[in-house]
Amino acid sequence: MIKLLFCFSSLNLRSVLQDSEIVIENISAKDGAGFHVKGNVYISVGHSVHPLPYWGWKQSQSWRLTFTPRDFSPFRGMLSKDNSMIFIQNARSTEYGGGFATRKRLRVTNSSVVSLQNVTARNHGGGFLAIGEVEIAGNSTVKISNSRAGSGNGGGFGTEMSLKVSTGSRLTIRNATAGMHGGGFFARGKTLISSSTVSIQNTRAPKYGGGFVSADEAVDEMSSVSISDSRSGSGGGFLTEGLLQVTNSSVVSLQTVTAQNFGGGFNALGKVEIAGNSTVNISNSHVESGDGGGFATEKGLKVSMGSRLIIRNATAGQYGGGFSTLRAMQVTNSSVVSLQNVTARNHGGGFLAIGEVEIAGNSTVKISNSRAGSGNGGGFDSEKGLKMSTGSRLIIGNVIAGRFGGGFYAKGRISISSSTVSIHHATARQYGGGFVALDEIIIDKMSSVSISNSRSAGQGGGFQTDGSLQVTNSSVVSLLDMTAGSHGGGFIAIGGVEVAANSTINMSNSRAESDGGGFRTDKGLKVSTGSRLIIRNATAGMHGGGFFARGKTLISSSTVSIENTRAPKYGGGFAAAEEVVIDEMSSIRISNSRSRLGGGFHSDGRLQVTKSSCVSLQNVTAQNFGGGFDALGGVEIAGNSTINISNSRAEFGSGGGLATEKGLKVSTGSRLIVRNAFAGKSGGGFYARGRTLISSSTVGIQDARAQQFGAGFCAEGVAVFKASTAAMFSTHAGADGGAFAALRLFLHGSSMSIGNSTAAGSGSGGRADGLVLLSAQSTLVVKHAQGLGKSSVLAASCLHLRDRSQALFEGVVGGHGVELKNSGCSALCLNSTFHVAEDAALNSSGRLSSGLLSLAACPKEKVRLSGIHLRSWSSALLSTRPSSVVVDQVSVDYEPPVNNLQVLAAKDGFEIESLAVSCRNCTWGITFNATKDGTLKAVSSEHLQCSKTATVSKGLTQRCKCPNYLIVSQRFRDVDMVPLESIFQTCMFCMPHFHFQNGDCSKCGVFIAWSDGNKDVCHVLPRKKRELIILSTGAAVVVILTFLIFEILHAPLVIVDAKSALEDPTQAKSKRIFMLAVQGPIVDLHKSLSRLVHQRVQYRAKGTGLVWLDYDQKKSNAIKVRTIARRKLLLQDTNPLFDCASCKGSLHAADYFYLLGLLTACISVSAMLPVIIKVAVTSGNGVGHVFVTAIYVTFPLVTVASLLHLPVAWLIRRLYRGTSFSEALDEYRTQINCKPFTGPDAAHPVNQGLEVLILRGLWEHFESFILERNMHFVVANIVTPLTQSREVSFVTLWGGRRVKYFVSHSWGTSFPHFVRSIQCHAMSKEGSTSWIDAAYWICSFANNQWDIGAAVGSDPMQSNFARALRGGIKGVAMVLDQEVQPLTRVWCLFEFLLSSQEHLELVFVTSAGVIGDAAWHKKVCFKVCGTWQPMLFLPMKQTKGLPVCCGQVLVPASLTGLL
Repeated sequence: MIKLLFCFSSLNLRSVLQDSEIVIENISAKDGAGFHVKGNVYISVGHSVHPLPYWGWKQSQSWRLTFTPRDFSPFRGMLSKDNSMIFIQNARSTEYGGGFATRKRLRVTNSSVVSLQNVTARNHGGGFLAIGEVEIAGNSTVKISNSRAGSGNGGGFGTEMSLKVSTGSRLTIRNATAGMHGGGFFARGKTLISSSTVSIQNTRAPKYGGGFVSADEAVDEMSSVSISDSRSGSGGGFLTEGLLQVTNSSVVSLQTVTAQNFGGGFNALGKVEIAGNSTVNISNSHVESGDGGGFATEKGLKVSMGSRLIIRNATAGQYGGGFSTLRAMQVTNSSVVSLQNVTARNHGGGFLAIGEVEIAGNSTVKISNSRAGSGNGGGFDSEKGLKMSTGSRLIIGNVIAGRFGGGFYAKGRISISSSTVSIHHATARQYGGGFVALDEIIIDKMSSVSISNSRSAGQGGGFQTDGSLQVTNSSVVSLLDMTAGSHGGGFIAIGGVEVAANSTINMSNSRAESDGGGFRTDKGLKVSTGSRLIIRNATAGMHGGGFFARGKTLISSSTVSIENTRAPKYGGGFAAAEEVVIDEMSSIRISNSRSRLGGGFHSDGRLQVTKSSCVSLQNVTAQNFGGGFDALGGVEIAGNSTINISNSRAEFGSGGGLATEKGLKVSTGSRLIVRNAFAGKSGGGFYARGRTLISSSTVGIQDARAQQFGAGFCAEGVAVFKASTAAMFSTHAGADGGAFAALRLFLHGSSMSIGNSTAAGSGSGGRADGLVLLSAQSTLVVKHAQGLGKSSVLAASCLHLRDRSQALFEGVVGGHGVELKNSGCSALCLNSTFHVAEDAALNSSGRLSSGLLSLAACPKEKVRLSGIHLRSWSSALLSTRPSSVVVDQVSVDYEPPVNNLQVLAAKDGFEIESLAVSCRNCTWGITFNATKDGTLKAVSSEHLQCSKTATVSKGLTQRCKCPNYLIVSQRFRDVDMVPLESIFQTCMFCMPHFHFQNGDCSKCGVFIAWSDGNKDVCHVLPRKKRELIILSTGAAVVVILTFLIFEILHAPLVIVDAKSALEDPTQAKSKRIFMLAVQGPIVDLHKSLSRLVHQRVQYRAKGTGLVWLDYDQKKSNAIKVRTIARRKLLLQDTNPLFDCASCKGSLHAADYFYLLGLLTACISVSAMLPVIIKVAVTSGNGVGHVFVTAIYVTFPLVTVASLLHLPVAWLIRRLYRGTSFSEALDEYRTQINCKPFTGPDAAHPVNQGLEVLILRGLWEHFESFILERNMHFVVANIVTPLTQSREVSFVTLWGGRRVKYFVSHSWGTSFPHFVRSIQCHAMSKEGSTSWIDAAYWICSFANNQWDIGAAVGSDPMQSNFARALRGGIKGVAMVLDQEVQPLTRVWCLFEFLLSSQEHLELVFVTSAGVIGDAAWHKKVCFKVCGTWQPMLFLPMKQTKGLPVCCGQVLVPASLTGLL
């Protein structure tokens, strides 16, 4: 190391060095290791400093300079040349200025360059230290890298005064570290950067200013300051103790900067101003435990004149994830503040402003992906409110607050004027998902506030204000997808809410777990002057699905639209705690809303709809009261206003359309219209407690229903209609009052029309508990009202029609037209239960089953019936019995024919002044009949020929003529008027079973034997149902029993098992018998009946497979059987020639019709004869007449039985067709697994082998049926049924295998013996492991039993037998039994001969083993040898292949000659 000290009072490179270079390297000193200047240092006119190697040098005492391109002594003067440089490298100072130090100022100008590398100072100024000002100007450059101020300030350099970088100059610092402040540089004075560039990278300062520290700073004239990878205690990028100004299109860029305390990017103790289209860009900045993740300022922030503040990926350990300011924040003049991915552990995820936040002059603040961990203001926190104006924008997205204000939190007033606020995806852990304001909110001058996807765990899913909310002057508030854990899904205003001057609040998809799914206000709501409130898809956990308002709700000259809202308690659309006033042509539309009380809305106070306003409710539902709305105060509709309600329901309460607790008033041309309404209790259209007044207005109710009273409306007070119109159509009440139910009903100059109304109780048209009064030309029209049999159309205590009023019932159906109950003599009725004035009228038409009037009048009241015209379907005029009745000017027209119909009745008699009835459709006319109990009846009888009109006067009416089948009574022949009580005594009838003929009565004939004797002609069948039923029952018994007997005889007996046996098993020559086990209806009868059938009938056997047994028509071989046990029969007169058996087939009864006829006759005598006698006695008709009728009754029953024969016969066959053997066949079919032969020529007999395993499986499956039976049984009963559907061989079912051995055998051999013999052969030839896979050619299984001719052929040598033997098989196995049957069969002898010719090994096998094997027991051999001829002297070539037993060659005697 060379120690060099430069020490001057001043150094001016302009006057000392021109076009020169100074090289200083590898040096160390106390102060200024490169050089130390006590005065000023001037580096100008293209000078630079850089390190060079040691050549071309002159030495003077302790320092060395190298000058190029020529050498000179520094004491001789300098050449006038530009472009000089100074480089210092690897310099170290033990105190100050690692590269150099100057006690006065430093100037680097005119494109000069100073480069310091690897320089270190123990104290201040790692690169250099200047006690005076540092100026870098004139496109000059200062580069410092790898510098360090060990325990002091200024890792790159330090100046005790100011720093000025100007006119295109560059200050570059890399990898610098300070022990205290200013990792890049430290300036105690002002720092001015003008039209220049400062680049600081990878710097550190443990206290203040990771990049640099300045007392004051200004960045001006398109300058650029770039700091990256710097870290400090406060001000990770830099720290300024005064004002920070970034102006005139300058750029400050901070990247990856970190501070422990304040200001991750920078910390300004003064104000921060960004102006003149300048930019501050901060990214990846962090404060570990303090405020201002991007930066912190203590005296406010101002961004103006088109400038930009951009912060990304910033975090703060406390407040202000993007930045924090202890004063106000201003963003003006088209400026932009953009914060992205910013987080604060406490308040202000984007930023924290202690003062007011102002955004003005078309400026924009954007905040996205910000979070306030446990504090307020996920986007930002303002301690003194927010002010926005003149086209500015606030855009916040994806923000979260740990407490209040997911988007932002403002403690003061919020004013938004001519500006836009957009907040989306905001969440608050407590209140105000979008934002929180602790003071009033004013949204003015066409401003727009849009919040979407916002959520709060507490109140105000969109926002909350502790003051009032004002939206005025064409402003818009739009809230989408809001959720609150408590009140106010969209927002909550602790003060009032006012929407005015053509402004709009639009909310959709909001939810509150408590009140106000859309919003809640605690001090009233006012919507006025053309404004709009729109709420869609809102839900509240308690009250007010759309909104909840405490205080007065006023809608004036405005529109409220609410759709798809829910509230489980009050007000599906909205709930108001006080009165609701809708005036000045306002409109409220609510649809698809639901609540417990007030499906559309609920008001705790009164409701006023005035001044041409309109309320429209559609598809609204309440669980209890008020499907459309519920008002606990009164309801007033006035001033040509309208309430229109459709599709509304009060599911379990009253008031399907509306409910009011303190009366209803509709006046001055207003309209109340309700359609499609339902009430679970009363008042389908509306329900009103208190007085109901309809004045000069219209009420229309259509398609309304109530489970109890008043489907149209229910008024628990007096209902008064004055000069008004009411129309109710298609209404239904579950109890009383199809159209209305009221305490009293008054119509004064009004009209009420009711159509298609129904009621399950009384009053299908309507019901009043008191008086129904029509006056001043009022009209009550009820059309097509329908009630039950005992109901009424109009029910009341009393009915008064006055002053040319009319009540018209048209097409009504029910019990009574008018039902009046005044037995208590109510004072309101004025001692008159029913009163129709002379100029009034009551007209009725329809089907009234009980009568037009039902009067429960006062005990001694004289009821006067007048002014009544009734067009009735068989209805009485008066159905009840008052004390006395006076009838005057009453007419009745009956539409259908009538018969003995009551007109009226009275306890003490009646007076008729004028009464007329007519019946144009009565075939026999109409008349009257009076009974002794004071009843007047209208009569139209076929026994009287009357005129179509009848009148009554003084107890007399016109006499009717008698029809031609009646005889006129003698005492009435010359009388024109007859007493009412004698009308039916004028004609006489014939006796029963007689008919009128030629003026006399004649007895009915035997074939047409029945008549009722009055007017009836004779009939084939009885006219009384009882007589016809008795005859039909007897005939049914005969037919059913005969039918059952026929079906039993007709049904086959299914053979379960049939076999021959010896009659005496102990005698070998005993006669053979044949026994059958069968199942069928005949054998299931009682044994005596079964025995009777077997004695009387013969049977025909079918399908047994036994030729001698099956019926042949040519042989006529029917059989007789007798019972030997239950379901077991013995063939009679039969001696089978040989043993045989079968498990299939059936027996069919023949020639059983004689037996059937005999049994039918017995049944008829015992069952039908008593019935005929009984009917003859009870009816008075003759026995012969009844007998012929019984035959008529029997014919259709026989026809039905004939039609039932086929299905019943099928059912019986299906019931008995299943046997254990058939079930075994079905089960075996399911076990067949066909594996076809895959080689060539699969149809060749040599490929039709059957495996031993399959053969043994067949035997084991059917072993209980086969027993010791032979192959004939197996083929007929097993092989043939299994192959029947396909008509193939048994081997084909399983798939053939290559034949190894040919089997020669007799079908007469026992099948178990046969199977065991084959198994012994397979084990002998194939071994104990593979014997089950050996395939054998067995004719009964390999040949197609359905085409046996094809298998045998015309030439034996071309038969399947021969082809199999010549197919290259391994050998032949001849199965022998004790009778040695194969050697008595031609085919077996043929197979024996052909085996010898083909030189095939032929062995004899038995169930004990293969003859000749060592294991074959000698005793078995000796048993067989008795039928064999020993030959000891045959040549060996002739004995080859013949079996050897006991040392002898065994040859059958029948073959000795042949061999």
